[in-house]
Amino acid sequence: MSGLGLPTLGKENISITSGAPRIICPVCGSLLAVEYRKVISDKLASDWVLDEASRKAFDYREGSRCRKCSSSTRIRNLAAAILDTINAKHNLHCDAMLHLEKESVIRNLRVAEINNCQTLHARISFLPNLLYSEYGSVNPSIPSEDVMALTYPDEMFDFVLMTDVLEHVPDYRKALEEIKRVLAAGGFFITTVPILPTRSTRTRAVRRKDGSVHFLLPPSYHGNKDTCSEDMLVYHEFGVDFIDELCERFFSRIYCFDAFALLSAVFVCQKQ
Repeated sequence: MSGLGLPTLGKENISITSGAPRIICPVCGSLLAVEYRKVISDKLASDWVLDEASRKAFDYREGSRCRKCSSSTRIRNLAAAILDTINAKHNLHCDAMLHLEKESVIRNLRVAEINNCQTLHARISFLPNLLYSEYGSVNPSIPSEDVMALTYPDEMFDFVLMTDVLEHVPDYRKALEEIKRVLAAGGFFITTVPILPTRSTRTRAVRRKDGSVHFLLPPSYHGNKDTCSEDMLVYHEFGVDFIDELCERFFSRIYCFDAFALLSAVFVCQKQ
């Protein structure tokens, strides 16, 4: 492993796919033109101990946005991985989420969207079998689901979609087991996770049995702690060893769409 690249993986249940560069936005279907701004604050960069190259990579991941639909690199990569998976499974040739609405076979998919997938949410909301939840929701029309204790029956979904959630979950291993439980055999868990490939995972905070939080490191939040809810607290900063956690539970494919490799990768995890 070197720099921002991929580790050497000697595992039977994982593969790496280098996605082809896309000239259209995989979310909205427009000719891709992006605008860029820096989004990683000095405080977060300090908390995370990011070097200059890693900070640049995360700025690109979150701050490079489609001018038409405002999808970030992270969400565009997530959409591209979803499209590749659905196209392969159903012998389709859709190059943007927008085009999936025309495919009748897609309407039969049972999909769980766990917490909002940003601009992607609007592109999958047409699905009749979509179950969308937001942790801590007080909106009667949007159920709250705790990913560590999902209320869904076993083997209910063909797809579980999630983006940058697990780092905010006190027990991410329990969450992975729950996601595996609710997936049907052959189903896909497609997610993004911020990973620093040159490090091992470290835990910043743990939740005690009484619900209080014990901090092992100074509190760190993704977003402004004064305006974000407590679920934005960072419990874990994932390193390359997080891939082992996926491999223990799923056949995993890592989609890398740009030179930043793992830092902007998408994980497509299939239940066997």
